[in-house]
Amino acid sequence: MTEAAPRYDAIVIGGGVGGLVAAAHLAAGGFARSRLRVVLVEARNMLGGTAENLPFGDGFRGPVGGHAIYALDPASIGKLRLARRGLAFAERDMALVALRQGGRHIVLTRDVYACRATIAAHDTGDADRFPRFRREAFALARHMRSFWDGTAGAAADERPVLDRLARLSAAAWLDGWFASDALKAALAFDATSCGFSPLEPGSALALIWRWGLEACGLQGGSAQVAGGPGALAAALAKAAQASGVAIRTGAHVEAILYEGGRVVGVRLSTGEMLAAGVVLSSLDTRRTLLHLLPPEALPFGAAAALGAREGARAPASASVLLALNRPPAFAAGLSARALRGRFVFPERPDAIAEAKGAALTGLMPAELVVEATLPSEADPAHGPISQHVLSALIRFLPAQPAGGWASHRTALKDRLIAALEVFAPGLAQSVVGFEVLTPDDLAARYGDMSSQAADALGRLLAAPETRVRSVVPGLYFCGGAAEPATALSGRAARLAAALARADAKAEARA
Repeated sequence: MTEAAPRYDAIVIGGGVGGLVAAAHLAAGGFARSRLRVVLVEARNMLGGTAENLPFGDGFRGPVGGHAIYALDPASIGKLRLARRGLAFAERDMALVALRQGGRHIVLTRDVYACRATIAAHDTGDADRFPRFRREAFALARHMRSFWDGTAGAAADERPVLDRLARLSAAAWLDGWFASDALKAALAFDATSCGFSPLEPGSALALIWRWGLEACGLQGGSAQVAGGPGALAAALAKAAQASGVAIRTGAHVEAILYEGGRVVGVRLSTGEMLAAGVVLSSLDTRRTLLHLLPPEALPFGAAAALGAREGARAPASASVLLALNRPPAFAAGLSARALRGRFVFPERPDAIAEAKGAALTGLMPAELVVEATLPSEADPAHGPISQHVLSALIRFLPAQPAGGWASHRTALKDRLIAALEVFAPGLAQSVVGFEVLTPDDLAARYGDMSSQAADALGRLLAAPETRVRSVVPGLYFCGGAAEPATALSGRAARLAAALARADAKAEARA
């Protein structure tokens, strides 16, 4: 490290939600004084990462990531004063709508007794059992929340619960409560956000994690940001700048510099070096440790262990945006509240498991696993007047299908429309524009995130500090890879900033 290199107290790599939250907390909190000199470097020419609004079609825009926000850190919303910086919610408590053939959709809202009518269309016994199930499941999730929040370590009575849920599948758990596949598939769907199929051990734990989270102060809720996820990125950028963070876009980090047994800064692709004794990376864990650090920085055997897992790729996801000139046909039977919710299918838990199995072998699934929203229902700014936007996240796709994703782009869009037409006949005739982001497209824009989903159970069982603190002194993780599951959160970023401050203070005292 040359003495001419600009010196900072901390460097944050990556300008996504995690990087912005970490930088803002670091600069505002300080180590031994009120403010720090913090620089955030982002390779792209824009901030936000997957929290992005994508223009498409003729005057439409849609969310690339974050069409439903469920993990955004409430402590960061308050401390960074995001509401004052423009963060607002178009829908604060999204319903979960499990689309079913014949219009017998299951609509799950906070009012458990209102849920019973839609459940009873499939099984009256399930409808009667649902309020008790919801009450007990949410109580358990509330109890376990402190483990993932970092507000407390796992108490003696929590570790046995964690271990039991880690061995339990969502399907087996739900089988003990309900008879209807339609309801069980609806309830199990949220395990897919952690990379699980409902038949896998640990998928029950994934559901508890999801149901323990808060959105807009509501346990187990999901919300839609007014202005799309890009508005969240804009509010976070304002918070970082107000804290004094220096933000540099178009600055690609080529290496993390290591001297004397700790990190000392970064080198950019231009050759410029930035000096700091603390580096927070929002990039993938293996990319950070294996590709940015020199080999001598890692303890013996660590590089080999990481490299052995690097080739394994988890199933991937894709995002498809459809511009519609009229609402989908399933809208006719749903309330305005339900239309602002999340629409999920397939109709059987086994179909989700089969999709993941196919993806792991490089095959396209027989049935798509889809979470869709109609963001224009809650926020008309997504498209022209009287037009509609449908945002679909398709999970459990092969990382690299035969022939590559370039040859499957149009077919994926057509398959999604065909799957939706089962519930919304005539949808194809209403499509006036579309955008398809395949797994390759998402990796090109945001980096390969497949390895973040590779160790889903390990991340859910790991204490926050072990996810955030790296094996290299001075280096911390603050992005999606440091969360129990990849999501627009910022919780790990806040914890990383606090841990970096605590470590720096302890070193200063020593």
